[in-house]
Amino acid sequence: MYPKEVKRWMRALNLAKILFQDQGYHWLYLNQIEIFIERKTMYSPKIEEELIPGLYRLALARKIPMTKLVNRIVRNYLDQNENDQEKNSLKEIIRQTNQSRSKSLKS
Repeated sequence: MYPKEVKRWMRALNLAKILFQDQGYHWLYLNQIEIFIERKTMYSPKIEEELIPGLYRLALARKIPMTKLVNRIVRNYLDQNENDQEKNSLKEIIRQTNQSRSKSLKS
């Protein structure tokens, strides 16, 4: 989806929430649609194809999903990273993302 489309969908959802509340209808389903749209528009980096088999085998050996394995690997890297500036800037980006997500869920 393009940014303008996303803005239009979000405005339409907000109007629908107002109308639903006004008429006494349950509107939590609209929140789920909003979260879905946000996820569709988020950047999702692709893991290089040659890394997948090794990650798959490692996740299988540890009996955890690949997503959890990759999250742990990234977190461990960030925790052990010597470059504090890089770590702090990434943590700041994560913090800002979480703040904007919580603001969009509140509205």
